[in-house]
Amino acid sequence: MRCPGCSRRCLAWFYRYLPVRFLFLLWLFFTGSFIFVFYTNHSRSGFRKHLVSERGTAENRTAEDRTAENGTAENGTAENGTAENGTSGVTGGANATLASPPVTCPLNRTFSYREDIASPLRIPYQILAGERPRFRKYISIGISSVRRKKENYLLGTLRSVFQQSRESDVEDMVLVVYLADWDPAAREQTAREVSDRFRGQLAARRLLLIASPRAAYPTLEGLKRNYGDSEDRVRYRSKQNADYAFLSNFCTGLARHHLVLEDDVRCARNFLLSVRRKVEASSRPWTTMAFSKLGYIGKLYHGSDLPALARFLLLFYDEMPCDWLLDHFFRSKAQGELLRVRPSLFQHVGSFSSFRGGANSLKDDEFRERAGPSGDNPPAAVSTDMEAFEGNTLEAAYEGLGFFWGRRVANGSHVSVRFREPAALRRVRVLTGSPEHSGDVLRAGLAEVGWAGARGGSLDACQTYRKIGRFVNGTLDVEGPGLGVRGPVDCLRVRVTEDQKEWLILQDLSVWIEKTGNATVKEPTK
Repeated sequence: MRCPGCSRRCLAWFYRYLPVRFLFLLWLFFTGSFIFVFYTNHSRSGFRKHLVSERGTAENRTAEDRTAENGTAENGTAENGTAENGTSGVTGGANATLASPPVTCPLNRTFSYREDIASPLRIPYQILAGERPRFRKYISIGISSVRRKKENYLLGTLRSVFQQSRESDVEDMVLVVYLADWDPAAREQTAREVSDRFRGQLAARRLLLIASPRAAYPTLEGLKRNYGDSEDRVRYRSKQNADYAFLSNFCTGLARHHLVLEDDVRCARNFLLSVRRKVEASSRPWTTMAFSKLGYIGKLYHGSDLPALARFLLLFYDEMPCDWLLDHFFRSKAQGELLRVRPSLFQHVGSFSSFRGGANSLKDDEFRERAGPSGDNPPAAVSTDMEAFEGNTLEAAYEGLGFFWGRRVANGSHVSVRFREPAALRRVRVLTGSPEHSGDVLRAGLAEVGWAGARGGSLDACQTYRKIGRFVNGTLDVEGPGLGVRGPVDCLRVRVTEDQKEWLILQDLSVWIEKTGNATVKEPTK
């Protein structure tokens, strides 16, 4: 039987007495907390059971896949496998089993951008010769090489890299050669040859020879035959992508910048200095600079981009050749067009391709040839009273970055070099003219060395000079006893002795100094 007014009397009693309200709210809070904790624990328990079930299934599938892959590899019919660090290979082919699901992070570790994406891939490597540098360098140079059957160009390429650079630039460089042969005997033979000829560079930690096991590679069988390529051509270019990916991954952290070369190139004089000057002069963001228009030669990257580059090459390793993937990589990082540097600093010299040993006579017509090895050319102030044409300055000629092209060549005109520190000269070479402008040579002239005396003269000139040689057919090259000079000198001067109507091209001004005794101090590496 309903009580009239009972509800109103209860509410009035509830609001009138404060302890009643407090006890009711406390009961409500504990009841809600109990319900929340109960359902949360129940949900987590179910999730754990599901996760354990899924892991068991995944482990079973992974074990089956590894067993199948090992059996296939023993028969010599597949390239894929599992890396030593537990990274699964990529499976493929018409009869391939399903790939294992992605490995999830442990429940006690949160996702890390640095560790999971931006850090190097955990690829197994074997260091065949050399050691990692102790300090981070300015530039790393990566070369992927396979041993050709007809002719091997690797030794000549390494010689060109070291000879065509100033000593101060070589000290701030590390050269990494990835030996991509799967035949251990071929790798060991190449490693022995390089070690015999470049012992000093290996001991100085400027040269490294590395390799990776075949099992670390993704599959090369049953791939798509894009662009009408034959099956073996697809296999070759796909492996090459993986080779460059493994090389780039290893070089992560070695240097601020990374330069990719092929194993059959010749370098321009002082190419490292040219690369550094171009990077320092760049005023806009960039991902890739190209110092050659051919293949995967002379491509420069930031060292911080190497993990992304390695992942990119592996992600699309079976789609297209590596030089085509290059365009997609820098465009994916919002670089509108390739930043080409001219003239080219590298020339392709190989006549036989690493693919089937076929003929390959590609040449870079924008390569700037420089005669002979690079000199020491210690720090100096240079000057001339001839007018430079179109930015072809004397500084560029002395630093090996270009040539000097001067006009108004008259009797008494000069090119002067004032060394910052006295230099004990071992050899002096000056070459004038060029194949395109053979008439712009020094018709009559001589070279002199000088001393500043009490150093009361100007910065660019010395007070007393002595002749060391005359130009013959526009060339001067004197060394050793022919210099007729003992001890260090302060200046080197080229002096014109007759008027000439033609302009003057000074394509090479090289100075070699004694390495001991009173030799000048080399410019410190920045």
